[in-house]
Amino acid sequence: YKIPAIFFLFTTYTKTQKSFWVDVLYRNRIKQGVDESKMWEEIVFLKKSNHIEIEKYLIQNFGANSLKPIGDIDRPFNVAELKAFAKEKFVHIGNHTLDHASLPHYSEDEIRIQISDNQKDLFEITGITPDCIAFPYGDYSDSVVRVTEELGFKFAYTTVHKSNVLPLKATEQNLKLVNRYTVSMQSDILKRLDYLT
Repeated sequence: YKIPAIFFLFTTYTKTQKSFWVDVLYRNRIKQGVDESKMWEEIVFLKKSNHIEIEKYLIQNFGANSLKPIGDIDRPFNVAELKAFAKEKFVHIGNHTLDHASLPHYSEDEIRIQISDNQKDLFEITGITPDCIAFPYGDYSDSVVRVTEELGFKFAYTTVHKSNVLPLKATEQNLKLVNRYTVSMQSDILKRLDYLT
């Protein structure tokens, strides 16, 4: 439909070809018959951990093979696919940290690594240096904003549920926080659309 869109990417899964941890947890807990509300609690608990801790948890609970994709639906882009995708006319690339990290649970140095190393990976793979970032889970803090601004981003997308004043303008020194309405398993999309109109 020729609609431009920003795709916020995290590169660790592309480089390792492991499934995203939430997918691993979800498919294994579904097999075990765990209720989705219990699963959601587990996800909220785990997102406070770093990528290595989450991976250890998954291996302890489901085995080392659980990290392997089981099909196209739960596998990440490979490097060649991401490179080709980034060249599409209506595709724009944004940063989403190396590991989809919940940044407020990291030190400032770790935040810097999560964001700047993902920038390096994205440039290496696509030739693009994003000027925008979406904070994973919408989680951010003063430290996260400070580091993001220091790294030169113009826009940072949150999950604060309110409208933005258009047009969006970022000054050279100031990072612009962009609010967004998200759709999730718990969303009633029709109510959201009524609210926005």
